[in-house]
Amino acid sequence: MNRFFICLTIMLFLGCGSSQRKSSSVHLSDEEIFSVPNEKIYALVDRVAINTRSRAITETEVNKRLEIAKKSKNLSGAALVKERNKIIDAIIDEAILEQIAEEETILVSDEKVENEVRKIMERAKAKDLDSFKKIIEAREKVPYDFWKEQLRIQILSELVMSIAVDFAPPTRKDVQDWYNKNKNTPAMTQVNVKHILIIPRSSSFADEKAANTQLEDIRKQILSGASFESLASRYSKDPGSASKGGSIGWVFLGSLDPYFANQAYQMRKSGEISPVFKSSFGYHIIKYMGRRTAPLEEIEENISNMMSMQSREVQFKEWIKKRRATSSIYIFLPDYKETL
Repeated sequence: MNRFFICLTIMLFLGCGSSQRKSSSVHLSDEEIFSVPNEKIYALVDRVAINTRSRAITETEVNKRLEIAKKSKNLSGAALVKERNKIIDAIIDEAILEQIAEEETILVSDEKVENEVRKIMERAKAKDLDSFKKIIEAREKVPYDFWKEQLRIQILSELVMSIAVDFAPPTRKDVQDWYNKNKNTPAMTQVNVKHILIIPRSSSFADEKAANTQLEDIRKQILSGASFESLASRYSKDPGSASKGGSIGWVFLGSLDPYFANQAYQMRKSGEISPVFKSSFGYHIIKYMGRRTAPLEEIEENISNMMSMQSREVQFKEWIKKRRATSSIYIFLPDYKETL
């Protein structure tokens, strides 16, 4: 039999194990797998890597995620092996999460995911879905479809978490203490900038060059004394800021396109004009206005929500870990080591 096909004893562990029986991960060799009696096996077209009570997980699924991680994190050698084990653990946890959701009749519809995508698009100030995909892939270093599936899992996790974990929200003193500890970090830094955006008509070399040339000409006019704000209102293709002279106000660096954020972060002098640069949206020039630590009164609710989520996640991970310890999980991959 071709070793790329695997025989799986579905009857032994899909829904028939007692939840009271403690069963940690079981590792089976190929010899043990292929010695299963014929009347209790199924031949699959893909090698099964992991089997949990809720579903079988193929080696292809593990390898796809590993390839994404390898490219996005530039991993090799021992680091890649460790990442593989982390991916296996993450997939197992997701399978357990889906099983719990099924037990509690919790469903994340496509509409709910799309609504969340639209909210994130608005925060990223993306003009359309294509631009948003570019932003996500540049910022997260993963394919958009993979990011979207992980978003679905995150939404599912939050719904299950809400019924599985009982916790007390942070007090105002807790929030104040967190703010004092973190207020001088880059994550708490906001910049005040104006910008002019020129979007190429297409991705052709000629249109890219035309957009860059147009913006270089606008920049020369500004450096010669022309009003940045007037030229922004006249030429910028950003509908959210053009009518305000290009101003996007006070924003967190982390909420911006990474190329835009990197350019803004390097600027220090009020009124400074950046060189022409390209982001996921198109070509920009920035007028830097200043930076500050985000005021507590403006972000207190956000900090409270973040602290609540972090606390719930810690408790939820422990809860999932206990569920995993009493689940029937069979891992057919060699050299796997649990990372939890």
